[in-house]
Amino acid sequence: MTRKRRMLYFCQGFFMLLFAILFFGLSEEGLLIVLLIIGIGMSLRGLKSFYYYLTMARHMVGGKRTLYRAILFLDLGVFTFALADHPAVTVVTYITIINAFAGLVGILRAFEAKKLSAPQWKSKMLDGVVLLVLSLVVVVYGFFKGHMQIVIYTYALGLVISASHKIISAFRKTTIPYIA
Repeated sequence: MTRKRRMLYFCQGFFMLLFAILFFGLSEEGLLIVLLIIGIGMSLRGLKSFYYYLTMARHMVGGKRTLYRAILFLDLGVFTFALADHPAVTVVTYITIINAFAGLVGILRAFEAKKLSAPQWKSKMLDGVVLLVLSLVVVVYGFFKGHMQIVIYTYALGLVISASHKIISAFRKTTIPYIA
């Protein structure tokens, strides 16, 4: 990893931590802010993928998948802005789906790492289980009990987890393969 990439990861992690601290202090009106951030993030990711498709991916094998991903994320971002009238239901649904999917992927990656006898499989498994538990907490407290403050705390906790991963990976030593 280059120095520029390390600095980028560290700055992203730092700003994610700042946003998480901000969200821990917000009340239920913070759902609209969370919805805005999710919408902007998905729209920007879609635009970035679309730009990548236009500049490079259309000339590559499997480049249409990048176009489909760009359209999907751009559409989800615009759809998120359209649902700003009902932020509670939208945010609960998005956070549940995102955490559950990330948790399942983390658990699958942990099983794959365990097959390869990698020492990191336990931490990957822990991350996956924590994200699945967070999605269950959001469903129980958000949908059934109506406590929307828990949803904001869950989003903030997800930001803390992602930020810590980015900061740790910024300081992790990487090996540079030399080809002779």
